[in-house]
Amino acid sequence: MTAYHRINLVLRALRRGDLSGSIQTIWRIGRDRITGQYRLLFCMSGDKARQVDLGTRKLTVLRFDDWSDFDTKSLDFLEANHDKIQWDVRKHLKEGMSVWVGSFDGAPATIAQTRPGQNVRLYFFPMTERCALISHCFTAPEQRGQGFYVAILKYVCRSLGEKGFSRIYIDCSDSNLSSERGILTAGFLRIGRAIHKRNGTTVWYQETPPSVTKLEEQSNAK
Repeated sequence: MTAYHRINLVLRALRRGDLSGSIQTIWRIGRDRITGQYRLLFCMSGDKARQVDLGTRKLTVLRFDDWSDFDTKSLDFLEANHDKIQWDVRKHLKEGMSVWVGSFDGAPATIAQTRPGQNVRLYFFPMTERCALISHCFTAPEQRGQGFYVAILKYVCRSLGEKGFSRIYIDCSDSNLSSERGILTAGFLRIGRAIHKRNGTTVWYQETPPSVTKLEEQSNAK
């Protein structure tokens, strides 16, 4: 997580008038700097993804698998927000990622990236080619608060489910409360937590049975 994202998390909590949340976020950011990045892990089954309700939010989403495929508006969006995104989209495309750009009223507002399991070189647990990972999501600051993050997650999950993926994973920092809320609203279930330790090792703690179907039954029973 970059310095921009850390500061932004604190400012979001302050704007909500959430002093306790701000203090908690600052504490977690300090902890991460010392011990490593603490992440929350979520999963959605392919069956559930194929049934995702896209809602009424009119977000037009385009998928790009090569840099040469990008339209001018999407490229302009990436360039305008380069200091905030702070990852190499062109490099990620070459490594087998796909980039999804969501636009509202013709203007790009949010992006997400996905990888099939066989292209995920390092994660907390092994993935197969029937798994997909969503990562590197970003919504322009002036477009936040309108549900675009949830909308693009739902669209991506529905699309991946229809392509036959059986498991879709996503994770976020445990400091990023707004991202966690968006992921849960999109229909994901939390399956555990993990740490990217400063010494280069990773560890994750499973909090639910491995079967997503069982998780959904468990969730509905509550």
